Amino acid sequence: MSAKVVENYSLLEVIGSGQYGKVYKAVNIKNNSLVAVKVVKIEKFKEVPKLEEFTMNEIQTLARINNPYVVKFIEMLKSSRNYYFVYEYCNGQTLEAVIQEQGVQTEKEALYYFRQLVQAFQSLIQDNIMHRDLKPSNIMLHNGQVKLGDFGFCKALNSPQDLSSTMVGSPIYMAPEILKGQEYSIKADIWSLGCVLYELLYGICPFEEKTMAQLMLAVEEREIQFLDNVNVVSSTTKDLLQKMLTKDPTKRINWKELFERELTYAERTKNNEQHANQIQQELTLNSQRNKESKAFKYLLMERNKIFYLYKVVEEVLELSKEEREESRESQSVYCGYMIMKYICYLIEMIRMNLVDKFNVSAFPHLVKKQELQNDITKTFEYKSFCTLIQKEVETARKMFKHFQDEADKFYKSQNNGQHIYQGTEFAHFETELQRELSSSEISITFMKKIVLKYCEDLKSQYLQQFLDKNPQLGSKQLLHIEKTLESLILDEFFENCMDIQQIDLEQQNYFSILNKYSKADLLQVITNKMDYIRHKLYK
Repeated sequence: MSAKVVENYSLLEVIGSGQYGKVYKAVNIKNNSLVAVKVVKIEKFKEVPKLEEFTMNEIQTLARINNPYVVKFIEMLKSSRNYYFVYEYCNGQTLEAVIQEQGVQTEKEALYYFRQLVQAFQSLIQDNIMHRDLKPSNIMLHNGQVKLGDFGFCKALNSPQDLSSTMVGSPIYMAPEILKGQEYSIKADIWSLGCVLYELLYGICPFEEKTMAQLMLAVEEREIQFLDNVNVVSSTTKDLLQKMLTKDPTKRINWKELFERELTYAERTKNNEQHANQIQQELTLNSQRNKESKAFKYLLMERNKIFYLYKVVEEVLELSKEEREESRESQSVYCGYMIMKYICYLIEMIRMNLVDKFNVSAFPHLVKKQELQNDITKTFEYKSFCTLIQKEVETARKMFKHFQDEADKFYKSQNNGQHIYQGTEFAHFETELQRELSSSEISITFMKKIVLKYCEDLKSQYLQQFLDKNPQLGSKQLLHIEKTLESLILDEFFENCMDIQQIDLEQQNYFSILNKYSKADLLQVITNKMDYIRHKLYK
């Protein structure tokens, strides 16, 4: 019997099954890589309303996390009868199976798994995500390396201090505050992680009872017991377990202390660097979006505009590190701030008009798209889009606050109140800049003027390099000016230059063509574009 083929995947064999569907080992026939494909009938989502919530929760969370110790979500496919969720394939057992088959682990082996889990949680905690269902059966192994999975019960908080009150997870791994029905924080996962380490060392959980009532009583009245007759464990590890399995969450070790205790400086730094790039990675859509409806692709293109602007801001900040003149550094700070403010404006527009309600008329360039006249608001893909946008609104707000603080601090520190535009033909910018720094509202016209001025001055500064025959000299700045100018005519740029079929922005053909331009041609392009934008702004 031939294997079933779904898009680029050939389903080989069932490697797991559950209440809602089956998991197949599959092969990507394009690159011969192995994947795991979870198959769920569409009717199941109608029968079990919570299934949609949990599934969306998992795939949206995994799409945000880039960590070698967390299972990667690859893409979602859909047929007339099924949804197909494609994940990274793990060739090993679960940690639960390891404990059942091998029994207790040596302290060295247990800490090997434990420290990888701590590294997995570093990415979660940086994004204020609670897993809420940590247990050995949700921890897989691939080539002996931990892969944390099953994020259906996870919850994203606005800050580490936020609390939750929903009782989810497996009782014997639940923190006491959850068992008692109290509000709990991200520290609850520390208790669960402590339970996993305890089980690796001793073969059982710290508290195991037959009924919920007995379990709650045991947690309340009994102290943690170290089973020296079962395994030899050092006092250092016992001390760690005591700190993690402290019943009072206010006295329990916190994540910062745990990371500093269990991870080397290099491990902590590596994870922080990954997180610094994660905003951009979170905003990149998986290539599977190419398979979805054209109407949905138009929505995703609106989201890609945000991603494009993030990339421009990133380049502005990168180039500002090379600036030695205070006036150029000032322009970089204010340019980055204004584009970041523009990002917040656009993402709020998307939220208000494509998420809170479906009002395509708020986007003049979308009104004539026939595909958007159909009702797509009840589809799984649209709900997925809404969930993601809500999270990205929070991300943009947090980033903007940082940019705002930096720009405000920079403005107040400049030369005893003497600012870069004073005494020039752009002196009127000072008043508008003050207003932009103190107001939540944005003047899009002023944003474009200040960014155009940034580009014009950058062109003047590097003109000699642009004219030099060395093709490498100044090419980075030229490309940056071109991309930044496009951000000022964003809708027009996307309509004319972006292929709607290619949702992965970085794979757009436009960028590969742009990189082939000679410096002379690119200089002419940006000169013409500056004239065009200046005419639109000052006519």
